[in-house]
Amino acid sequence: MTTLRETTHPSTKGGSSPGGKAVLPCVTCDVTLSDGELTFCAVGKSVTLTATGKPAGGTYAYASTDDAIATISGTGNKVTVTSIAEGSAVITVTYTPPECFNCQATTSVQVRTKVGALIVYGSGAELGNFKVFADHLKKKLEKTYPSRVLVEHIEDKDLFFQYLEGLEVDYCIKELHIFSHSFGAGLALNYHGTTGQERRANALRAATAAGTTLTYDEVVKAEISLLTDDYLRADILAKQAIYQSKLDAGGFIKIWGCNAGIDNWLYSDDAGPVYWSRLMLKNVPKPSIARATAHFFQRNTYGAQSGAHVEVKDAGVWITSQEYKEKHGSWPSGALEHRLHPDRGSYQEYAP
Repeated sequence: MTTLRETTHPSTKGGSSPGGKAVLPCVTCDVTLSDGELTFCAVGKSVTLTATGKPAGGTYAYASTDDAIATISGTGNKVTVTSIAEGSAVITVTYTPPECFNCQATTSVQVRTKVGALIVYGSGAELGNFKVFADHLKKKLEKTYPSRVLVEHIEDKDLFFQYLEGLEVDYCIKELHIFSHSFGAGLALNYHGTTGQERRANALRAATAAGTTLTYDEVVKAEISLLTDDYLRADILAKQAIYQSKLDAGGFIKIWGCNAGIDNWLYSDDAGPVYWSRLMLKNVPKPSIARATAHFFQRNTYGAQSGAHVEVKDAGVWITSQEYKEKHGSWPSGALEHRLHPDRGSYQEYAP
């Protein structure tokens, strides 16, 4: 947050500063801090902030509203904030330019010592209702994180980022689980959904009406799927630290479903209109969405390097839903514990 304070020009009739020196005109004072919000998921952790004051050449002073929660140290335009105990505090920088009134900026600090889990699920389509998988996983995780497991249905990448940014709980997310179809370089959160199809159709109609071909940026904007390219958007990168702050430093992310670990994905349009191939104009080769997620959030991330299938736990043993049908003569009910498992091997771990 920035505070601007209007100042007056010196008198043309002999006005002077308190020290008797001539006062230079100063219209405004402006100062910002590199982060407007800090979240620590443990005590004893430190983050260094950068303050930028205008006009240049002034001095900086820092204060914490509660040294028992967060302490500060530093000189010049750098200040290090260290978490001490669970709670909240506010860090204030006061900037005083030469021969001018001062101004201030603040950063809120949250220190959390408890952890929990977040489960996000998209459209399951032919793999079934992903809510079934999410609910079974929630029941299992609540044994580790009592009353600290969230489940959220999200089929739009922008809503995913908005949800993370606005997430306000008294714990940090140690486990982020995502149930979604994947296509190597993206999460098809709205798989076979009408919303994604309508957005693509609208973008193509607009390009046709304008007599142009869609650009790379227009396709990224139109897509409802979470693409590896989204992690490179300026608006997303500007809030990267906020998204990362919601996750415990020792936590991990797991993408349940197919193909999330396939690198070097190639987009093509086959015989259709020019759309997907525009994504090949930038940022190639494409990393897998699991690898890109690990890099963006700086958390180990798991993803499948193949398709995936449904498994249920039958008499304490995981078997495919097809095996269950052959054994019992009917498809498994939602009451049985479900999971998605790769067709080949297991989920591959990707480090940041």
